[in-house]
Amino acid sequence: MSTSLRFALRWLSYPLVFGGSAAFMVWALYAGVPYWPSTPLVAAVGLLAVAGLERIQPFREGWLEDHQDTLTDLVHMLVNLSVIQFTAEILARLGDAVPATVRLFPVESPLWVQLLLVAVVLDLSLYAMHRISHHVPWLWRFHMIHHSAERLYWMNGERRHPLHAMLMAGPGPWLWRFHMIHHSAERLYWMNGERRHPLHAMLMAGPGLVLLFASGAPSAVVATWFGILTVHLGFQHSNLDYRLGASGAPSAVVATWFGILTVHLGFQHSNLDYRLGWLRHVIGVAEIHRWHHKRDFEDAQVNCGEFLM
Repeated sequence: MSTSLRFALRWLSYPLVFGGSAAFMVWALYAGVPYWPSTPLVAAVGLLAVAGLERIQPFREGWLEDHQDTLTDLVHMLVNLSVIQFTAEILARLGDAVPATVRLFPVESPLWVQLLLVAVVLDLSLYAMHRISHHVPWLWRFHMIHHSAERLYWMNGERRHPLHAMLMAGPGPWLWRFHMIHHSAERLYWMNGERRHPLHAMLMAGPGLVLLFASGAPSAVVATWFGILTVHLGFQHSNLDYRLGASGAPSAVVATWFGILTVHLGFQHSNLDYRLGWLRHVIGVAEIHRWHHKRDFEDAQVNCGEFLM
């Protein structure tokens, strides 16, 4: 591969894949396109793009090889994403049923404002749950599944205990026991960003989802964000060398954000060599998230954010 092409892939992969996926999901939200199946399909395409880019420009060549973990990560990803979507769907229905008289979420605000609010609430919730999971012993037993991966690649971002995945969006100091599965990986590549216990994966977004749907956040907005986050996490856990310079929220808005978040998380755990420059200090990209997966426990107690640092 020529030096110029390698440089282009390093700096443009995240903006084009993640940015394109997020833009489409946001457009679908504004256009009133149903969340299913558009957002999940766009998120899937984004993740597959990260997987393909890993093969072309890996962060570590050794992480491209199967460490007898691919099937495990695939099962975790399918189960946890299904659990998260099922949980989100239930909460979305409950959130949409919140009476207008008690709805706290600003549903009259522009959709971009609603989406931004959903992103902030969910990211703070996920950060708090993630950090607690690293410091409460019995929660770490759940979360350690996520850290059990021997490499980082696009798919093991969802290697987590199902209960921990479910509670991550809601309060749950006991989830650390599930989350350690995610930290068991010995390498980072596009697929092991989803290496986590299915229950842990479901609980990770719990508090934020409950708050958003209780406040009436549109499910389409939340789903769009999850789709975008999925592609991002593919980059975050990738082996790719890249750089980058109780309120009543409508279920559609929440669903849109989950879609966006799904793509982001694909990048976050990917084995893709990509860069975001100074933005790495703001967004949780793979370049920074790999520190969180270091085998040294003391060094791993940082970078607990899902989308933001």
